[in-house]
Amino acid sequence: MCGPRVMKSEFKAENHHLWTGGKFIDANGYVRVYAPNHEHSDTKGYIKQHIQIAENILRKKLPLNAVIHHIDENKQNNENNNLVICQNDSYHHLIHDRKKAFYESGDANNLKCSCCNKWLTVNNFGTLQSRINRKHRSVCFECRKNVYKDMIKTETIDQRTVRLEKARKVAQRCREKRKGISCLNQ
Repeated sequence: MCGPRVMKSEFKAENHHLWTGGKFIDANGYVRVYAPNHEHSDTKGYIKQHIQIAENILRKKLPLNAVIHHIDENKQNNENNNLVICQNDSYHHLIHDRKKAFYESGDANNLKCSCCNKWLTVNNFGTLQSRINRKHRSVCFECRKNVYKDMIKTETIDQRTVRLEKARKVAQRCREKRKGISCLNQ
């Protein structure tokens, strides 16, 4: 050994010669700050700065599923007036979807048909319940009608019988579910 033995802890954080004040921009573009005692800190003791700012504003820890949204979508702009605390990731995605609808169609309530790629009013997609329950809830009535016509023309009698029987079973399960009868494994 050459010279006295130096503890590794002497070269951590503020004592390290490359210390930049505990702040850097990560690979995803977020500003990270050194907060080793924070419950959301990573293994190196850093957290995203916008989380720290939001918690300081609230004067309490963020709820478990909360997500911070940057209004201008600039991940490094952590000003108070640029941050929105979303209750969960679904709400965060809803904000982005509505913003996209507004910029592309002029109305935040419009939906984009996944078949014809047109922005249409919600009324062109059926009732709220049908959009929630259906597999193709993002396909407009016009496209659905055309797809259904093509399907009817090409299906055989056996295929139609099977399709109608499945529809009857699903309807029966839904009726039983509304009555409170368990319809698992049917």
